[in-house]
Amino acid sequence: MNFGIVLSIALAVAVLIGFLIGRTKGRPGLGALLGIFGIIGWIIIAILPSKSSA
Repeated sequence: MNFGIVLSIALAVAVLIGFLIGRTKGRPGLGALLGIFGIIGWIIIAILPSKSSA
């Protein structure tokens, strides 16, 4: 399998995970954006307060 394809799939999965975490906080767009950074982005979106309590 081509490295570019594997990298693209990994990035898509990371963004999806960020989106799903962000959706629980009312911030799906920010979650997807931070998902680009992988685990660090997931942690950041997970510790942010929910949009309703901000």
